[in-house]
Amino acid sequence: MFFHAPPKVHLEVESTIIGLPGEPPEIVDRTWQFISETAPDLVYLSLFTIRPGTEVYNNPKKFGIKKIRMDWDKTMHMHSRYEREKPTLTFEYDEQTPWGNGLDEDTIVGNYLELQDRLRDHDLQSL
Repeated sequence: MFFHAPPKVHLEVESTIIGLPGEPPEIVDRTWQFISETAPDLVYLSLFTIRPGTEVYNNPKKFGIKKIRMDWDKTMHMHSRYEREKPTLTFEYDEQTPWGNGLDEDTIVGNYLELQDRLRDHDLQSL
């Protein structure tokens, strides 16, 4: 009887989203710890985007959203067309939200870019 080692399991982190309502200030380290522990082959990292027809779009105040931007040409799916392009958000949080202090755009985008840098530095593929 022969036993064969199973093939390496392909683990893909389907969607790691930065900027969600209620996200803790240490989200970069928590996300990186999860990525390090699970050792995925591919990480799909994106920014939270508010889309028409969603609960967040229809009830922004419930989620601490002060403003929704409608410039869909600048949404996350347009990011990474150019080297080191800085993405933009489709929303702005209130300073005080139902869960505490709201994060500003610079902080959220900075968190996203830091995770992208860590992925590159560790030779992890990212979409």
